[in-house]
Amino acid sequence: MPAGGSFQGVWFSTQYGEMQLVQNELDVVGEYEKNDRRGRIEGRVTGDVLRFRWTERRELVEGRPTITSGRGYFRYEIGQDAKHYLVGEWGHDMHETGGGPWRAYKLSKQRPQLSSEPPSSPDAAGGEEEGSSPQGSDDLEGLDQ
Repeated sequence: MPAGGSFQGVWFSTQYGEMQLVQNELDVVGEYEKNDRRGRIEGRVTGDVLRFRWTERRELVEGRPTITSGRGYFRYEIGQDAKHYLVGEWGHDMHETGGGPWRAYKLSKQRPQLSSEPPSSPDAAGGEEEGSSPQGSDDLEGLDQ
């Protein structure tokens, strides 16, 4: 992990909007929201990598939500511009990759506001869960590393 780095914070991605992450030692829990999309992330940190499971709820038709899930990873990076970035991918079902890129940058003056606590299990990214693809896979434009 780069000096001064932590996954805890408020992050912004053009594709997934604002994402709030709370880190408790090696466990991370988070939520993201943009328009009709609401998602949850639970994962575990190893070095500068967060491996996570995501679940997303999207309600394009009122009263008929679609729930999708999968896995993904973020690598923590500090760019030449001194900004903090998450650079990773998401995948379908049990795969960490294949769904598309997921990039975000840290909003330095904001603090995460989650009502839930980080997962207490020793392997938050483990387990089996079925799901399908999340909606959208735009890349975050304009982020220099």
